[in-house]
Amino acid sequence: MWGNGSDETECMRTQYRGSAPFSEPETRAVRDFVLSVKEQLKFAINFHSYGKAIITPYNAMLPNLFREQHPEIRQTMHEFITEAKFAAGTDIGPATEIIGVVAGGSAGDWIS
Repeated sequence: MWGNGSDETECMRTQYRGSAPFSEPETRAVRDFVLSVKEQLKFAINFHSYGKAIITPYNAMLPNLFREQHPEIRQTMHEFITEAKFAAGTDIGPATEIIGVVAGGSAGDWIS
């Protein structure tokens, strides 16, 4: 879902999506690392620089169907969220719900 809700112009730095999927060196580095360990990868956390937030998939989809489409991952996320200790006021959920942004091309969406 690359490109949904993001901006095609470089001047919009908050949501600039790049010229193509994995066009930016940082996203290529993450992609290459994830692909190199995909057989061992059991869980990934996407720490977001915006506020105190744990961003969960899907960020390019309204309505957000992650919970319905991936009940096994939803259960793992629920266990993580209920067992981990987060700072007071930490928002947890998809970007569409916690910050009101449709963000096509998020790492969490691609990894899941």
